[in-house]
Order: sequence, then structure tokens, then C-alpha cells
Amino acid sequence: MNLIKKMIQIDTLDREAALYVSLPASYNETDKRYPTVYMLDGQNVFLANDAFQGETWGIMEAYEDHDDLPEVIFVALSSAPGDKRLDEYGPFPFTNYRHAGGKAETTLDYLIEELKPTIDTQYRTMPEPEYTAIAGASMGGVFALYATLRRPDAFGMAASLSGAFFVSEADFLALIEGSDLTDVKRVYVDTGDEEEGGGSPEDYLMSNLRIHEALKDKLPQERLAFRIIESGRHFETDWAMRFPDVLRTLFQTT
Repeated sequence: MNLIKKMIQIDTLDREAALYVSLPASYNETDKRYPTVYMLDGQNVFLANDAFQGETWGIMEAYEDHDDLPEVIFVALSSAPGDKRLDEYGPFPFTNYRHAGGKAETTLDYLIEELKPTIDTQYRTMPEPEYTAIAGASMGGVFALYATLRRPDAFGMAASLSGAFFVSEADFLALIEGSDLTDVKRVYVDTGDEEEGGGSPEDYLMSNLRIHEALKDKLPQERLAFRIIESGRHFETDWAMRFPDVLRTLFQTT
């Protein structure tokens, strides 16, 4: 994999961010186009020196260890610091836990109106929504599912790992109920049974179960995957362990 990192200014979010683009090993040996996976909390995806507590999602290592993973372009954008991250990733104001959230639409507009067109112009992507996924964990997982529910014309697939839906669960359930998911290609949702990242294990488990139940009424079984991870914790090393299977599920490889 060829990893490119650069700093960019995001005027609409009023901050600087690190942008990481990872190209498949075959990218420079062919002229073909590739699906794209947009990653939230991009500072934790590739580089230990950038990542929280030095632990990453191990994507580059996964491609070294598994020869069956789909060839995709990864686009990872670093998150805002502190509570500003909760604002940018939270679709709705939090109803418990703390005062935050509610500004995710601005983040989504940036991804769709500015970042994605730039990526599709500069790299050989397959820009259609059925070849474009968005993935994240915790509040990033909340945002990833929100992005696909709100704009399946841009992100046809979503992976939500350890989603912190409990912070505004009722609003999110109402969003699912009111959404037309006809054009959503595939959704992956999971949660560990030992999640603690701002909420209790029961908060994560029960809210994700209810999110899944709501999605089941809107998506056929072949387009929805839900998993409870035994002994799953709220940390990058856990997400790294299951991310290869997430990719296989999104892109239906074995």
C-alpha cells in the first residue's frame, strides 16, 4: 500500500486536518479504478505516531496478513479535538452524557461537496455510491451510519463499529424510521459486550440492539450485518482485529 499524508484547511469546519490516502498495491501497475472507503478519526487508522495511545486500526498490516481483502482506496480524515469532535460527528444534540452534538450535517456536507469530488478527481476511484463506503467507530460509527442514511446517493455502504448511539438514541431511531433505504447497498453494525467509552457496556449493547432492530425493518437480510463481539472492548486494537471481516462483509469477499 502507498500511504499519502498531507495537512489541509477545512474552512467550513474552521480547523486544520490531516488527510490520509492509501492506494492499493496494484494502483501504479494498472489503469483500473477502485472502490473507496472513507474513514472517520483518520489519525487512528494508519500511523502509530498519530494515533490515540499509539494504537491504529492496523489496515496496512491487515493487507500484509490477508491476501483476500478487497483492493480499495482508503481516505481517512483526522477528527477535531475534544468535544468539537462530538459536535462534528453527532447528528443530534446529546440527550444524556454531556452537552454536545448536533453539527454532523456540516461535516457531511464537507465530505460530499468538497472532499469526495477532490478525491474522485485526483485518484482513480469508482465514484458511484455502490462502490463508496464510510466507516468509523464510537461517535465515528454513529456518523458513518448517519451519512449513509442521509445521503445514500454519495455513500452507499456504511460500517458502524461500537457505535455510541445511546447519546441520542431516540432521535437516531426516528431518523431510521423516516429514511428511505432503497438505495443503500450494505450496512454493517457491531458492538462489543464490554464496551466502555463514555457509556456503560449495557448502554452500547442495548442501543445497538435497538438500532439493529430498526434497521431490520428497512433493509433485507442480505444487505444488513449485525454482530455482537464477545469480550469486545472500546479501543483501536479491538477494531483492528475485526476490520478485515468488516471489509469482507461490505464488499462480499470470502
